[in-house]
Amino acid sequence: MNLDKTEIVTALAGISQNKFEEAARQVLSVLGYQSERVPPEQSGDVGEFIDTYPAGNPNTKSEQFFREKVKSVHILFQMTDSEIEALTEQGSLFIGDGFEEGNAKSFMFATVQMRGGGERVFLGVNMQT
Repeated sequence: MNLDKTEIVTALAGISQNKFEEAARQVLSVLGYQSERVPPEQSGDVGEFIDTYPAGNPNTKSEQFFREKVKSVHILFQMTDSEIEALTEQGSLFIGDGFEEGNAKSFMFATVQMRGGGERVFLGVNMQT
């Protein structure tokens, strides 16, 4: 995959001009990461996110910190099977067509808005059991 520096710069500039979730998706797309696997109806509410995707060990210091410091969280997409196969040519790794809440062997890309200064970040998390 050849990365175009101009496309990357344009996508990064869009972060300050567009809705953050859309801009983050565009940056990831330019870098070769994209998927139609998006969970339905996300409110961005931190408590709802934690309830929907509970940790194996709930109410840890990390979860308490997350509840206290994070204003909103949106999953951009889940990257599994065909997306990884197309990018890496390493063959099928996962099964399924739609967003799979219970699929713990995938990559999740999300945006997080912090409380206070309102800083926003996007991140990728390798979800494996």
